[in-house]
Amino acid sequence: MTYARKDRLHLQVTADQSFPEHPDVMAVNVFGLRPAAVRLFNVYNGARGNTREGEAAARILQYGNLDQPEIYAGDFNMHHEFWSLSPPNGPCPSAAAWVEACEDRRCTMAGPFGEATHIRGGVLDLA
Repeated sequence: MTYARKDRLHLQVTADQSFPEHPDVMAVNVFGLRPAAVRLFNVYNGARGNTREGEAAARILQYGNLDQPEIYAGDFNMHHEFWSLSPPNGPCPSAAAWVEACEDRRCTMAGPFGEATHIRGGVLDLA
């Protein structure tokens, strides 16, 4: 689900029908931005042990478009040393694939980094 402000009449937000449906990721196009429209992905990536673990991130990697600006936001449920305060408990293949793809695409990750964002001292991987 995506909300768009009604008082920004120059912005048009529509679901991207070219992105295949998936229960954990939605793509929307935001038109009216300069210099170009942006495709925004709302993500809930299944956590370790979930039947859909890593599927949302994999779907974005499969159907993302390097020819247009994209933003990936949501709860990725992945643990990786780039954003975790302590080493993850074992490897997370979906996180490694995501990080590698983001590096290849020259993505920039927004933080805060190096500080706890969860009540129990961990880092929530929300974008």
